[in-house]
Amino acid sequence: MKALASSSRIFNDQETLNRLVAKALEILPTLTVDFEILLINDGSTDRSGVIADGLARTIKQLRVIHHPNNRGYGAALRTGSVTPQRISFSTLMVMDSMM
Repeated sequence: MKALASSSRIFNDQETLNRLVAKALEILPTLTVDFEILLINDGSTDRSGVIADGLARTIKQLRVIHHPNNRGYGAALRTGSVTPQRISFSTLMVMDSMM
């Protein structure tokens, strides 16, 4: 596999966000060394965006995109699939943030 991008919509997921990213970092390197984790913060009103930004500052494979307000699951999926990625990926994996 050339490259893999994992996209997850987050919405008020401050309690599960660290586990989601930890699980992605556990699984993705077993599939490829060339991967990116993309979190779409879909207008969260809790600390999800702040937590995600903090993780992105320390995890080079993690990128966060913020929707200013909740646009819904479908819009988050579109953002995650059409946003230019750090890497050119051949496979997009969607992960649910409900852990």
